[in-house]
Amino acid sequence: MPVKTWVGRFAITDGQPQEEGPYLRSFPRQRPDEGEDELYVLVEPASPGSEEHCVQLVDAIGRAYQQDTLSVTGAVLRSLRAAHKQLRDWNERSLPEHRVAAGVNCLAVQGRTAFLAQIGPSVAYHVGDGRFQRIVPEESASEPLGQTEAAQPTFSRYQLSPGDLLLLAPTRLDELLDEETLRSILLRGADAALKELFRLIRDQQEFSLVLLACVVEPEIETAPAEPDTPAAEASGNAEEATPVLAEDVPPPLEPAAAGKPPPGLSQSKVRIKGAEAGIRYPRTTGLRTNLPRIPRLMLAALLALVLAGLLVWFLLPGALEESRDDQFETRVEEAGVGLEAALATDAPAARRAALEAADRSLADAETRRPGDPTVAELRERLDIALADLNAIVTLDDPALLVDLSERVSGAVSLGELELGGGGAYLLDREQGRVIAVTLEAPEPSPVVILESGSLVGTETIGQPQHIAWADTLGTLLVLDDARRLISITPGEAPRLLSLRDAQAWGSADGIVYADENLYVLDRADDQVWRYLPTESGFDSERDSILGGIDLEMAVEMAVADALYVVLDNGTIIRSQFGLAETLLQGGIDRPLVSPASPSPLPASGRLLVADRGNKRIVVFAITGDFLQQWVSPTPFSDLRAIAVDAATGRLYILSSGALYLTAVPPPP
Repeated sequence: MPVKTWVGRFAITDGQPQEEGPYLRSFPRQRPDEGEDELYVLVEPASPGSEEHCVQLVDAIGRAYQQDTLSVTGAVLRSLRAAHKQLRDWNERSLPEHRVAAGVNCLAVQGRTAFLAQIGPSVAYHVGDGRFQRIVPEESASEPLGQTEAAQPTFSRYQLSPGDLLLLAPTRLDELLDEETLRSILLRGADAALKELFRLIRDQQEFSLVLLACVVEPEIETAPAEPDTPAAEASGNAEEATPVLAEDVPPPLEPAAAGKPPPGLSQSKVRIKGAEAGIRYPRTTGLRTNLPRIPRLMLAALLALVLAGLLVWFLLPGALEESRDDQFETRVEEAGVGLEAALATDAPAARRAALEAADRSLADAETRRPGDPTVAELRERLDIALADLNAIVTLDDPALLVDLSERVSGAVSLGELELGGGGAYLLDREQGRVIAVTLEAPEPSPVVILESGSLVGTETIGQPQHIAWADTLGTLLVLDDARRLISITPGEAPRLLSLRDAQAWGSADGIVYADENLYVLDRADDQVWRYLPTESGFDSERDSILGGIDLEMAVEMAVADALYVVLDNGTIIRSQFGLAETLLQGGIDRPLVSPASPSPLPASGRLLVADRGNKRIVVFAITGDFLQQWVSPTPFSDLRAIAVDAATGRLYILSSGALYLTAVPPPP
């Protein structure tokens, strides 16, 4: 018998039960060459006045997930971070009493694997191997979406076996049922649990839940009843057959995306266990059920209701049509107002929010009246405004300077890229070497200038970890895993430089040379250290120039007009004169994924960041607003690092094992 995953869900809105509601929706996704998966989004308002925004939040998370091509967890994370950014932007512009916060439960189902992401007020329950577990967000993930600087949800992964259950519900469930009662309900099995939960919750005005179950689907063959046998007797004694009211029956279990039956089996059923084992529920979701027997009195009442409904239908068609027209006109008006508001503001974040709200209203209007000329005109204007805001610039075909994977022996795994002295320097950390490419030669040729195990002075160096070009010294600085600082000047033998108290750092995660000073990124101590130059190197007392900020996720830094630190979650910190701020990246269409190589260009007021996960270079204003995104098909397929020669206006791109060159586009 086949083992499948099934989903049952219901939402009670204004006291009325339905399949989905304003705080609960599902979003199927089909990626190329991948199996289908489905995301269930359950949002809970976490502050007064957040209800309307939470309705939009459900749609925003789901749409972003459906359009993403990353893995399940990657797509969920990016969707939540994008939603978090929208709420943050709103809250930054709002009065304290108008700020929005939410808790989110996201359940992604792929085959028999379930991924649960939680952030803010949210709760879930897991039953497996007879054990019952309550699941809530941990540490910083417990803070509501839209309140903290970065969104870091708690992820849980479950490989489901027959009998396993996952329940998602608002935290208010704790007020309605104590944990022991809920445990006893869930341990009864999926069918009985869903029915009992609906019975206990149906009097609520607002409530939503999702129940995922892994079941063994029985192969049931029902023998046809004898022609003269009454329907009630076909399933047992007619006097014992008790009708079940629809309001007492929860939504039936629905197959999850990866467990859908083949075409032709649309009437698959799941049997209810226990005292009502004779009752069957259709696979489709909703609050309908197949009743085994309808008494004549009830049948007469149903017929009366049908006649009354037909009467209303024939008497009020004009009113219904007028209502539909009003809704259409309202959506068109909302879209027009949102578009005009977007065009009237110079703030990228406000423009993005207004355009996205207008897009949602216009999409609804398009479904109500396809082909309407007013809607078509608005759509054209809206698409132009979005394209202008997205600011996609395709780089002129970058020239391939050298493919190091073909010119350097052994495997090549390049990371950091530095420019200086007419050359490009690349760090191959995995192979323990530094490679130089002479850029002024007609045919650049790579040369290994330092390897682990080399003798420098009287010491054998370790694995090179970080590199930085020291322009005023005319030398390349290399920090190895023993925290020794090596100077490599073109045409000279490498030599060791002094570096005071290097062993006292918590960690060594990056170096930068600027204004004759050496800067060291120390994630473990949440610090950036600055060393002043001395005759022997940097034998000076270190200064702390960035304190009070969590740098656990810091990946790289740059120093120019200010200190810039990029975090792995896409956050960018700018510190100047001892004051640190988080750049809001207002107006960006997608959050950064795996950022690298922050490259400030103070002369043009720009900051470049290699967005490796999205295969692009993102351009920000020094203030943090999004300006442009640069794309190029070939070199960005495996983007590793970038470097800019501001004097010549050249942009160097490191992609996999190859180095490319193109001109830096002018400021917008």
